[in-house]
Amino acid sequence: MSKLWALKKSIWVFHLCTGSCNNCDIEILDCLTPKFDLERFGIV
Repeated sequence: MSKLWALKKSIWVFHLCTGSCNNCDIEILDCLTPKFDLERFGIV
């Protein structure tokens, strides 16, 4: 039950690719690395 509440209140990242350089993909993957681990802040 608490996990469902956490998912409702967490920030969701919307992936919008506006070009073909794949920089958006690289930046989102960088956010999930141990240096910038956004999941520990509740961002999904």
